[in-house]
Amino acid sequence: MRRLNRDESGVVMIMVAAAMAMLMTATALSVDVGRVVVTNRVLQSVADAVATDVVSLLNGSPASSVASAVDSEAVAGAGRNNFVPAADGGPSGNTLTVTLGQWTTSSSTFTPLSDTDSADVPDAVRVQAGAVVGYIFQVGSSILSRAGTASTVPLAGFSVGSYLASFDSTQVTVLDGLLAAFGPPVSITAVGYQGLATTSIELGDLLDADASLGSVQNLLTASLSSKSVLADLAIALGQDATTMLDSGNASAAATLQTDQTIVNGLSVGATTSATVELCQIIEVNSSCSPTGSGAASASVNVLSLITGLAEVANGSNGFSVNLGVGYPVEISTSIIQPAAIQPPSPVGQSLSTQQMTTTLSLNLGLGDSLTVASSGALATATLSAVNCVGTPEQTTYGVKTTAAELTATVATALSQYASSDQVGGGSGTLAFPAPWTNTDGQSVATATPSVSFSFSGASQLPSPLSGTVTTALSLLDPQIPDILSALGTSVAGATVTSYPTVCKAPVLVQ
Repeated sequence: MRRLNRDESGVVMIMVAAAMAMLMTATALSVDVGRVVVTNRVLQSVADAVATDVVSLLNGSPASSVASAVDSEAVAGAGRNNFVPAADGGPSGNTLTVTLGQWTTSSSTFTPLSDTDSADVPDAVRVQAGAVVGYIFQVGSSILSRAGTASTVPLAGFSVGSYLASFDSTQVTVLDGLLAAFGPPVSITAVGYQGLATTSIELGDLLDADASLGSVQNLLTASLSSKSVLADLAIALGQDATTMLDSGNASAAATLQTDQTIVNGLSVGATTSATVELCQIIEVNSSCSPTGSGAASASVNVLSLITGLAEVANGSNGFSVNLGVGYPVEISTSIIQPAAIQPPSPVGQSLSTQQMTTTLSLNLGLGDSLTVASSGALATATLSAVNCVGTPEQTTYGVKTTAAELTATVATALSQYASSDQVGGGSGTLAFPAPWTNTDGQSVATATPSVSFSFSGASQLPSPLSGTVTTALSLLDPQIPDILSALGTSVAGATVTSYPTVCKAPVLVQ
């Protein structure tokens, strides 16, 4: 019996030894698997980097003309990424295969060219990097391979919102009243406003004007004074004017110089202490913290930027203007969502924004008032095509707007009367011909605001208030669309601005 007990105690040592053997095997396996995983990541990085690098050599020439240069650049690009094929003196098993082909965007398909000596024109390249990993704790090795595919695709940047496209005396009056938020009253001609409305500025240009900001994210999120933003904008416009003049475009330079004079005057005369974060007014990639180098190339309409600054400077966003209707008009605006901007992006990219709300109020006397409020529409623009070949070169967008609503309310000491006018949405296609400069914003509205507001409750109002309301509405009716447009609040309409198109941008597609 004692001998049997001694034999059972030895089982523990056997179990421990077996567990240690299993643990060592698992550890060895994890080391080998880890080396495979790391090598695969390295190979993928090499394939992606080389594909993106060499695709820039595809310039519309036949495969027979570019094949040799592509192969040479691929080896050089791999070397820059610390990967040398065995054929060029690298470790045994290192391979680098380059395949020219054509990319079909609609089906996300890469079709290899069967003969690189042919006259076929490649627009994509697939790079396959391979290596052999020998196991440390196992017998044998693994042959690994990873591929990256890049193509030259057209990119276009754009924005969607409501920007001023045309002017009349009513719009000038409203804008002068709004810009008075910066300081002493201003007086800018319709031609001056037209120049601001047809000019765009890249965010990178604003960064160049104030290097202390450092990045687009800081530009959008830093607390800046309206005066300093206007000063930076004036500097950026001047720099762009010099660039245009150097390139021989005297007409564009003259427009930019005029814009600079106006903005500089607003900056010098600005007395407001209001501060603003620019992402209250504009967004890039639907974010206040955009990433990627493309964010700096996003453009913003100059007049939209200035009016947005003025609305923030107003605090309550309210100001009075005399529209010549016999009553002082109080106007207030509220930004629901900033105008949206999309840096250069591939076909299929969509962008949406919701307009601001605007309220017009008239004091009719004796405690009576008339208020006309608009709730802005939702607008969506989709980049549908970029044509970089033939005439004309152009960028095309599909645009859709949803319904908006106008509401009129008459308030008396005893009661309140209201009526609303529904404005339908619309859709359309906008085409922007090339070339593009930052002095022709190329804004086109899909639906021109057209409001003929009928206050059905007017007949229910006590006399003589009914006649007063009817008269006031008849005077406001033709001016409401212009007022809303001046404030960037088009009703049931969207305006898309197209920015410079990059016809052949190297992009990883697989």
